[in-house]
Amino acid sequence: MPIIRPASFQTLAAASKAAAAGDAAFSVGFWGGWLDAYDDASIRAWVRSAWQHVAPFATGGGYVNYMDQDDERATSAFGRNLARLQEVKARYDPEDVFRGNQLLKPQPAR
Repeated sequence: MPIIRPASFQTLAAASKAAAAGDAAFSVGFWGGWLDAYDDASIRAWVRSAWQHVAPFATGGGYVNYMDQDDERATSAFGRNLARLQEVKARYDPEDVFRGNQLLKPQPAR
């Protein structure tokens, strides 16, 4: 599903946003839904296969809300902002109470 991003979002500096992939004109996400846990592997494989077909046209970044906890592109979602976000997480939420974002793991405080 393509999502067109507003020009104002695209022009914000990367350091002004948590997510780093804001310079793309649009984003594409693939969602798979199913009821039976038996289908987990096959549906996830289908979604990953669909992504592989469009990946050559991608910017190399990723949108954090489109990823799950085992997504190897997690670091690309935050880019250079990852270290800063991890520091904020360690300082203000060391017990990981606010864990809605499964990709931002708490790090030891520095």
